[in-house]
Amino acid sequence: MNNNVLVRNIEILSEDAEESLVHITDGVYKCVAFCQPCNVSPNDVIKEPLFAFNSQYPVLITTEQPPYMKRQDNSLGYKILASVSNLENNLVQVGAILIELDVSLPGGVKLNDFIKFTCGRLDIF
Repeated sequence: MNNNVLVRNIEILSEDAEESLVHITDGVYKCVAFCQPCNVSPNDVIKEPLFAFNSQYPVLITTEQPPYMKRQDNSLGYKILASVSNLENNLVQVGAILIELDVSLPGGVKLNDFIKFTCGRLDIF
């Protein structure tokens, strides 16, 4: 797996508001993130973490499971199982896709532990 997170496709929601849905992949994992104003193009590399808006229920997972990013029905929400990559900044990752949570990580979590959480949407800033 390479470490590049790339923009694969962009769905324009509103040209006037510069709102788009950006399809992102690291070659293994993929997700859709909201972007406003949208200033990315297909094949751009995403270097900054995505922002997990309205994160809820972060829980330490002690059983071994593969990471995942599951979109919830037709919403922009996700169920995510990710490894902790930075405790100070509440950063987790699925493959090469970095995500910043808008809530604190669960107490007692260490680097490389896995947490499960939901979020209302993923954003690109």
